Amino acid sequence: MDLEVTVPQVRSMLEALEDAGAELMFDCCKGECGLCEVRITELSGTNDHRDVFYSERQQRLATKMNRCISRAVASATGAKSDAAHARPAIITIEPN
Repeated sequence: MDLEVTVPQVRSMLEALEDAGAELMFDCCKGECGLCEVRITELSGTNDHRDVFYSERQQRLATKMNRCISRAVASATGAKSDAAHARPAIITIEPN
């Protein structure tokens, strides 16, 4: 199923996808279990990992994220601290 969803800053990707009617697997909603992992195929911005599932090396690779808690952010500088003033990031994920 192809689905395009806008994720507001105050919602997780998981919440926005559920709101759009997608049925998804997840468990902890804290970024600990990895059950909601998605593969990133394209990212315009940076991945703001808020999980404890991935190592620092895996976080830098930016090829996967936990949709329950992590975010894609875009800013003029690329810094996460600018995220509140940033344009929306575009992220394309591979469905699981």
